[in-house]
Amino acid sequence: MALFQLTDWMQRMGVNVMSQNRMGRRATPVLSLLAATALLALGATQLRAEDAASGSSDSVAQGKALYAEGCMTGCHAARFGGDATKIFTRTDRKKNDIKAMAAMVSFCANQLNTGWFPEDEAMVTEYLNTEFYHLTK
Repeated sequence: MALFQLTDWMQRMGVNVMSQNRMGRRATPVLSLLAATALLALGATQLRAEDAASGSSDSVAQGKALYAEGCMTGCHAARFGGDATKIFTRTDRKKNDIKAMAAMVSFCANQLNTGWFPEDEAMVTEYLNTEFYHLTK
């Protein structure tokens, strides 16, 4: 049923999903289905990035979970006596704008090999800004 719904949706969007095979029967090309799947995945990624950029409570919660999983037990805790949040509450904070903080999140994610996607980094940045920095966008 789901495959039929997908092909029906693709036809309504103007994608030719049905073709004739050598025996004159209609067949659903695999490439059309793969293309549709890629488009759906791209749309989902875009929605996650927009959600993170908007600062919704869901993206902040996801950013907090990603930060807790990827950062709290590593470098930050080791450098600040076991309290990973002290890096954000110290008086000599080095990041004073959202772009610099986003760049630092990306740098740390790469250093720790977290495997985060850009939208994951955006959610972590949003969490840190909401929780600690309160910078304007």
